[in-house]
Amino acid sequence: MEMNFSFQTNPKLYFGNGSLFELPFLLRDFGTNVLIITTNSFLNTDYYKKLYDELRREKIKISEYINNGEPSVDNVDMIVKEFAKENINVVVSIGGGSPIDLGKAVSAMLPLKESILSYLEGVGDKKHPGYKVPFIAIPTTAGTGAEATKNAVISKIGPSGFKRSLRHDNFMPDIAIVDPLLTKNCPLILSYSCGMDALTQLIESYTSTKANIYTDALCEKALSLFGKSFIKVIMNNATDEDYCNLSFAAYISGITLTNAGLGAVHGFASVLGGYYEIPHGIVCAKLLLPVVEKTISKLDNDSIYFKKYKKITELFSYEKKDLLAYLYEIKDMLKLPLLRDFGIKTEDFEKIARETSSKNNPVKLEKEDLIDILKKAD
Repeated sequence: MEMNFSFQTNPKLYFGNGSLFELPFLLRDFGTNVLIITTNSFLNTDYYKKLYDELRREKIKISEYINNGEPSVDNVDMIVKEFAKENINVVVSIGGGSPIDLGKAVSAMLPLKESILSYLEGVGDKKHPGYKVPFIAIPTTAGTGAEATKNAVISKIGPSGFKRSLRHDNFMPDIAIVDPLLTKNCPLILSYSCGMDALTQLIESYTSTKANIYTDALCEKALSLFGKSFIKVIMNNATDEDYCNLSFAAYISGITLTNAGLGAVHGFASVLGGYYEIPHGIVCAKLLLPVVEKTISKLDNDSIYFKKYKKITELFSYEKKDLLAYLYEIKDMLKLPLLRDFGIKTEDFEKIARETSSKNNPVKLEKEDLIDILKKAD
């Protein structure tokens, strides 16, 4: 196990039921001109109405941007142009992974007033200097862990599309506010796909070739809480404790992916998210099982990674004591769209496989392996 490592997380975390309403007081440290990036679904909740009233009482000037879909180059550039002269003191994102990544990117690009395209990994030719407008992330889903990552994922969808990161150590949100109550009214398919994203991130960072003793300890606790509560949430049999468990597991998944990296499922996601309008959580939900199954089949039983996969279901306290059996069970809990429903055709599989990286997967998956995974996922 790696004992030489560095580690990064948020400077501040506020976690717990009702923690959303810490925001008006926290903003005093940044200024009174706030840009809130959120979604229509949250804007229409009693939570937002109460928060808005409290912000107004604190004499906070509120600008709002309503996000729809995953953040794009045009999306970021348009917001930066619109608010460049507003002297925004702090950007606050309230929503799932997309609004949080969008806010992260906007906070980073507001000081530069340039197109984000020039600064994206593998696309642009400039290195971001790292300064930004302060940024606060407030997730309303238990899944992406974007409130604890230092990159913003930006997409350009189409035949020449891409899904790339704007990344810098300084882009870690200055404050994460994780209020599990905000996740309770998510539609079932969103709770499921976000949960599968968190699970994928925990499994991939736990079995990553860059994992270390610190990330392993965090993953083991988060996987234990996930296993205790995920099925209860999906079966609509959850308590407030279960929602807290999933929110905490999702937050930890963001920390561990930042510090240990990810595997082949996210290698696929980078390619699929650029070419097709497929939600990231759906990619994870469809591909996690076949990727884990293929990876385990290529591992030696004495491998530390094989033992880690075995350890996961022990952490779940799963009665069948087999990770694949658990993944098969949760796969059948909800009927998901097929890959072909998003325009992903069988004849596209070879191109997708050719461009997919195994990242930090414990074994390298060859092109034939990746094609086989796509066939099993559909």
